[in-house]
Amino acid sequence: MAKRTNRKKKLELKGELSVQNINEAKKLIEGELDNSTNIIVDHSKGTEFDLSYVQVLLAAQKQALKDKKNIEIKDSSEAFLEVLQLAGIDRSSLSLVGTQ
Repeated sequence: MAKRTNRKKKLELKGELSVQNINEAKKLIEGELDNSTNIIVDHSKGTEFDLSYVQVLLAAQKQALKDKKNIEIKDSSEAFLEVLQLAGIDRSSLSLVGTQ
């Protein structure tokens, strides 16, 4: 069994975060939540975002709250914030940290 930790665990996601590879991103996020109670998802090196990625983040946050865990989204680029805006999703729906 994997050891759980309360300290913040940083998960760095890179490249295209869209429907073409969303399963990989989802598995990484879920894996970190299984092993930690407090994670930071840093996608500052993401090159492309779409709504499927936003849906994975929202679902992960919902599950984290249910499991009394915490997930934060760090260093959100303008491209990511634009996807939120186009989808009509308020930034406050996600725990965004380190954004302008």
